[in-house]
Amino acid sequence: MNLRKNLNDCYNFVIKRKRQEGGFAATPLLPPTIEDTYHALKIIKDLREFGLEEDLEELLRQLHF
Repeated sequence: MNLRKNLNDCYNFVIKRKRQEGGFAATPLLPPTIEDTYHALKIIKDLREFGLEEDLEELLRQLHF
């Protein structure tokens, strides 16, 4: 089992749910919700603690926070 690959796959799964207009959705086909956005940001924050190099501040700026 490759932990780094699994963490990157999880990150990519979450990022695919990011909506162009801001926020995150449960699936790529649904509109964003506050709940889905909260959980997506929590997952991204937790993944950063495992050493993923994505910049959470940049993501928050893109989401208009």
